[in-house]
Amino acid sequence: MKFGDKLIALRKKNGYSQEELAEKLNVSRQSVSKWESNNTYPETDKIVQICNIFNCSMDDLINDKIMDIEQVERKEKGTINIDSLLDFITKTIDMFTSMTFGSGLKCVIELFIIACVMAFGGFIVINIATALLDGLLSFIGNTYTITNFIASILGFAWFILTIICVIHIFKIRYLDYYDQVINENDKNNKKNQEKVELKNKNSEKITHNEKVKNIVIRDKKNQPLAFLSILSNLVIWFMKFCALMFNVVAIITLFAFVVCFVIIIPFSLHSLLFLGINIGLIAAIFITLLIIIVLFKFIFNQSINLKLAIILFVCAIIIGGIGSGIGVIGLKDIEVRDISASENLIDFEEKIYYSDNLFIDHYGYDIEYIIDNNIENEDIIINTKYDNRLFKVNSLYNTQDNMNGYSIHVYNNLNFKNIYNIFLKDLKNNILVDYSSNELGVIKVKANNATIEKLMNNSSKIYLYNKTKTKTGFVTDKYEYKVVVNNDGCSGRYDATEDTMKINSKRCKCERKTIDTYKGTKVIYNCISNYEEDEDYEYLEDYE
Repeated sequence: MKFGDKLIALRKKNGYSQEELAEKLNVSRQSVSKWESNNTYPETDKIVQICNIFNCSMDDLINDKIMDIEQVERKEKGTINIDSLLDFITKTIDMFTSMTFGSGLKCVIELFIIACVMAFGGFIVINIATALLDGLLSFIGNTYTITNFIASILGFAWFILTIICVIHIFKIRYLDYYDQVINENDKNNKKNQEKVELKNKNSEKITHNEKVKNIVIRDKKNQPLAFLSILSNLVIWFMKFCALMFNVVAIITLFAFVVCFVIIIPFSLHSLLFLGINIGLIAAIFITLLIIIVLFKFIFNQSINLKLAIILFVCAIIIGGIGSGIGVIGLKDIEVRDISASENLIDFEEKIYYSDNLFIDHYGYDIEYIIDNNIENEDIIINTKYDNRLFKVNSLYNTQDNMNGYSIHVYNNLNFKNIYNIFLKDLKNNILVDYSSNELGVIKVKANNATIEKLMNNSSKIYLYNKTKTKTGFVTDKYEYKVVVNNDGCSGRYDATEDTMKINSKRCKCERKTIDTYKGTKVIYNCISNYEEDEDYEYLEDYE
């Protein structure tokens, strides 16, 4: 059976006239007539289109050994057409790349909702079926395994059915419409090409393969259901709102990057590290600016020059890489120091006198106890170092758990001009100061042996700490409170001088627990109020 005879049979079986088939193929009716009379053969791309229209393979269409159309259909029904699957995937990708963002999002939302409805329907159907099956097989006894097996089969079958339905709806609602738009576009391009060629042979021709841009799916005659359009629009507006909020953040970030770039310019003149940071900031500014432009284009439904955007992004990445490399090279010459190791430290020294229950409060610093038996009586010399350009230091006494605490307090002496000048001066010497480190060095406490023992003994009543022996005395660090009081409706306090818990109500009872640690014994008081046992309570004298 020749090609023309099979084309006639396929055309008539599918209800197409020669004019209708010619319009689908974007050719004249005379061309179709010549093909059917076996006078000429269509071009390869037209044969492919014919195969897609009539759902048959190219081999079956042009192979004269295939004698009738029924044989072609039986062969198609018994095999899986890989070409058809690949064509479906290709056409889907082409469609989505040609659609506007809004149309593509509406398509995805519509298919998702259909899939959810199908899944919900399947859930109901499977549950009803398993319930009926349980009733019918109740005489067996335990039907758990049987019903689960059948439910799994039904679930898998319904899943396949859902996929088939979604793909079929996608094909008839979108892919077929996309084919129609493409064919109409090709037809219009061909007419325009003929007109241009007639007017001016030297003018730029409109190519037949020009792609369709920004296809709006679907047309006004085939709008999706109203609730789907409402949901799609809500999702689109929500995404635009999120994009707007993100753009506000991006604009603020861009402003911050520009400010940082300007501030760092003087530092870049003295350090490769900051030169690299500034070059990196240029890359960050370009990327942030690109994000802002892309988001605004999305918000106002404007097209994006993808090629230009990719070029700018790649350039920003390259600039950022160059900046990072320069920064790493400059980093090797930078010395990072703690504040306590600065060359601009001065001494803070104060002489105090020992009194009953006096202890040195650490306030987060290590304490070095130095034994000097040349110091007479119970005199104590406190010494530490600090950077007076950055901080102010003074001492004060406080009462804690009925003990007298001596501590050194640090106050910031910073302002923008001060810190800027200090930072720039240090940078010229390739020094960076870690301002998050301790403001003070080790607090040194110098006294005779007896006084040192009393101070450390008093500290042990308040804190647990790690003690390390040195040539001149001891160093203490890693402080934590020795006593923890958990109050539940009680009012009281711990007295470290007597190691007792003072409460002000008979209705309040405290349970004492101890925990041994490598630093010493930790004490925990759990105090609760017992209303049931002592309704007529009386207050004791405060903190007896």
